[in-house]
Amino acid sequence: MVLIKEGNRVFGEIKYQKNIFSDYKAHFHNHLYLGAIKSGKIKVDFVNETKIVKAKEIIVFNQYEIHKTTNIDAKDYYTMCIKSQWLSTNISKDFYIDSNIIQSQKLYNLITKISNINANLESLKDVLKELSKQNKNEKEEITGVAKLTREYILKNITNELNLSSIAKDLGYDKSYIIREFKKAYSITPKQFIIILKTNLAKEKIKEANISHLAIDFGFFDQSHFNKNFKKIFALPPKKFK
Repeated sequence: MVLIKEGNRVFGEIKYQKNIFSDYKAHFHNHLYLGAIKSGKIKVDFVNETKIVKAKEIIVFNQYEIHKTTNIDAKDYYTMCIKSQWLSTNISKDFYIDSNIIQSQKLYNLITKISNINANLESLKDVLKELSKQNKNEKEEITGVAKLTREYILKNITNELNLSSIAKDLGYDKSYIIREFKKAYSITPKQFIIILKTNLAKEKIKEANISHLAIDFGFFDQSHFNKNFKKIFALPPKKFK
């Protein structure tokens, strides 16, 4: 794994895997993730569509975009993470890429030639700025109780959350919230909370004891945390220390 830095500030990372983890469950990331493979194909299921990603193509996972990845026959998988805060400050306040598969040899080279990334930050900025200008097609906006629940969770994630308290605060029946949320996002509010906490825990992993981190973010124990972490990031937490 290579950290992407601007001065002394880390704002991203690139990770390489020879063989792709085959059991990614439905999840999301709280930052922008870009993926590329050198051979074969992978299948990515989004909420409303399925994409087949081939070699030399780049798969885009926007912030909080729920997806499930299945390996078909791919090898040499690269993922680039760019922090949303850095994108908002340096590229566009509401950065978003409206296509989940893009063709860009320049960006592909930046992702796959890992050791060169910090010498080519200006090229990375240029590519991301160009992609942000292409955000002309708005995806269907989710409304109603599903959106309200998602916003409530994002705003209150540092508090102790449960469906009963969420339902009470929002003024809706608990079973109705679960049904509408899953219809909109393909996962339950509880799963959304677990995935979000896993993402947030990853940001503190270099500075904290893993077992303490698991408890701090509401997991039963370190084993429970490790299991959920690997579903999202394909590697156990200790690999990111």
